[in-house]
Amino acid sequence: LEPSAQMGQGCAAVIAREGAGGRCNLLQSTLQDAGPLADTPFAVVICHHVLHLMPPAQQRPLLRQLCAQVAPGGQLLLSSFSEPAEALQLETNLVIARCRLRQLGMDEDTLRLFMAGRNTVVFSLAEALLAEELVQAGLEPPQLLVQALSNRLWLSRRP
Repeated sequence: LEPSAQMGQGCAAVIAREGAGGRCNLLQSTLQDAGPLADTPFAVVICHHVLHLMPPAQQRPLLRQLCAQVAPGGQLLLSSFSEPAEALQLETNLVIARCRLRQLGMDEDTLRLFMAGRNTVVFSLAEALLAEELVQAGLEPPQLLVQALSNRLWLSRRP
């Protein structure tokens, strides 16, 4: 499911390039609007960089929906912007992010706007919230697969 037309085009291109059309069916829809599909459990559920687009109060119900879609023995692969909970690590990450954005040519005014968007436009997915929702839904605690500054990729499995 991909509600964004732009992202849907990118997904369709990858499916075509990988010859995965027989295994993948891309639908231009949200989970809420997917009809009977919304009640179907899947062996793999992937949520790639979506949850950080909503505040924590909206992240929780979406996490519950995603978890409900994972079939027994299935897996949830989830990526999101997720800042560290520990203050010193967060400050270190922010310093690194500012330096990296400057190196990439971002001017100071744009950098200030970008940083001001933290938790107002882009919201951190708290690892504690994720772990709590996964365990409540009967999935294993999240296993961190990749962390690149504040971008994280987790895997969880339903036994």
